[in-house]
Amino acid sequence: MDHWILADSVGYAAPPQIRELVTAPLAQVPADRLTVQIHDGRGMGLAALLPLLELGVRTIDTSLAGSGGHPAMPGTHGGGMCTEDAVQLLELAGVRTGIDLTRLIDAANWPAEEVGSPGKGFVRHTGPVPAPGRPGRPLAFTW
Repeated sequence: MDHWILADSVGYAAPPQIRELVTAPLAQVPADRLTVQIHDGRGMGLAALLPLLELGVRTIDTSLAGSGGHPAMPGTHGGGMCTEDAVQLLELAGVRTGIDLTRLIDAANWPAEEVGSPGKGFVRHTGPVPAPGRPGRPLAFTW
């Protein structure tokens, strides 16, 4: 087998489980021939991304606005890890993605605007982390 695809299909795996999931296959296949699909059923998706980077995995399936689901998760609000959140985390971690985050957020907002699909994620709702040349939106808090 020359390419492996692994998945945390229900989105429960914390970083130690993700590390365990991919360590054995990496003994059999190079990291550039391994794809890992991360779901975010319990808010662990972004945390799961970091050990993958440390292990050299660079092909990671995500989903726009956290869309999708899995047959193993009937009746849940699970979906893939939000592409826009993953891109922001990667960029903040020093990984150049070449993706325009503002345009990606616009694309992630389109299903919500056009068909009422709620969509998930953080960066869609709060805006990107402020950076030079990219001002952030101030957050408003109410109690």
